[in-house]
Amino acid sequence: MTLYKFKQNEVAINKLRTHPHHRVLVHNNKVYINNTTSSFVMLGEHIDGAQPFVLKDGDRYAFKTTTDANYASKQYGEKVTGSYPMSSSYGFDLNASTTRMDSLRATFNSYNALSPRYQFSSSAHGLKRTANNSLVSMPQLHYGSGIKRRSIKCRIYMTGSLVGELHDVYGNGEMIQVGPEGSTGSGSVAGVALYKEGFLYLTGAWDLSPSTDVYGDGNTDNTKWKYFSAINTTTKTAIEFEYDGIEEIPTMTMYANAPKGELNCSTNLTSLQRNQEALQHTSSVSYIENNSLSLANLVSSPHGASGSFEKTTYISSIGIYDEDENLIAIGKVATPIKKRQKDGYTFKLKLDL
Repeated sequence: MTLYKFKQNEVAINKLRTHPHHRVLVHNNKVYINNTTSSFVMLGEHIDGAQPFVLKDGDRYAFKTTTDANYASKQYGEKVTGSYPMSSSYGFDLNASTTRMDSLRATFNSYNALSPRYQFSSSAHGLKRTANNSLVSMPQLHYGSGIKRRSIKCRIYMTGSLVGELHDVYGNGEMIQVGPEGSTGSGSVAGVALYKEGFLYLTGAWDLSPSTDVYGDGNTDNTKWKYFSAINTTTKTAIEFEYDGIEEIPTMTMYANAPKGELNCSTNLTSLQRNQEALQHTSSVSYIENNSLSLANLVSSPHGASGSFEKTTYISSIGIYDEDENLIAIGKVATPIKKRQKDGYTFKLKLDL
């Protein structure tokens, strides 16, 4: 087996930015995430059988949730498993407390360059710590390092009909009512979004529907954006919001070279001519293989016979080894690549870190 060491200019480490889409529906005091019945997100979600583990050995390391009896029942070298404790839920605060709003004062003011509507205290836009509001918090496990601008949409439905829709049209955090067309409040700003921290702050106080519902602590009123977080509603009202997160995945790009005149011999037995004795001699003290086996001629001819012999191999996979020659990854091609002595190839491999 031939091993080649990657040169400095043949390995590049960078980040792949993705934008996973998320949709949340709240109706009749229930939360549905991405069209499922899940009301919270887990650290290891979408990973089949994801769980932390340690191997039982003389160090006696285990998890806090592992009982002494369970640990004692394991054999040495056997896995002791646990579960990921990290989970998070979407938060809905109707009229968030002044203490919580004060904790967000610096965060709101840090967005002032985007829009004056972020000002925590303003004569034009009121005082955020005491305004009637809906504060929606999103779990970082979903949005990653931030929320993509111009991706947030909020909707309110009354008895199944859309009565209001918001969109951060300009990417400056202002949640502008864009629908239904011609509805009361169209073009008005109902609140702002905190992209890096994963918050929606809505204060729109205009009526979206002539119908009423019970919001908050039993308050009967017309549907308004400031009630967006009142998830203990009756079956009349439903809310929905969607957004794209920002996930950065570290990746390693490697360029594996198959030079001309090299890698034209194979240890695969199918590369040898048929009906040859691979073993030359064997006894109780020796085992000698035949060192003069002939290779099969893979060169085809249009006349139905083999052409002139030429060393030819087919590359189907590439192994990646660490510095101790341990196989850590395998790259495979969709169709084996024919490699003659005059051919030289470069394979681009990408590995998520």
